Amino acid sequence: MLVDSNTIRICAGGTKAHIAVMTAATGFPKEVEDEYITIFERLGTENVEVIHTEHRDESECKKAIRQIEEATGIFFTGGDQSRIVDFIKGSPLGDAIHKCHAEGGSLEAPVPEPP
Repeated sequence: MLVDSNTIRICAGGTKAHIAVMTAATGFPKEVEDEYITIFERLGTENVEVIHTEHRDESECKKAIRQIEEATGIFFTGGDQSRIVDFIKGSPLGDAIHKCHAEGGSLEAPVPEPP
């Protein structure tokens, strides 16, 4: 996974970015939470929140929807990307993600490190 200062710059706001980290794709959401928070904080991001969607019903969580509404950038963790579709597509959380992006919010995902 490659997350760098470019990711922060792109995630609408630089160090002032409000990043929502979506763990839907990973099968290990709790295990990667601290790792992503640490990475973004080390890069100077002041506001990082993690949103876990391990099941479809979690895509209706009002707290998660509010976190997306407040985000300037959304970062999707690596993993099985079909889980994003299974858990989020067509849900209130999915609608909030689309709205965030339509209003200028950035959507980002990790880039594999070169060999």
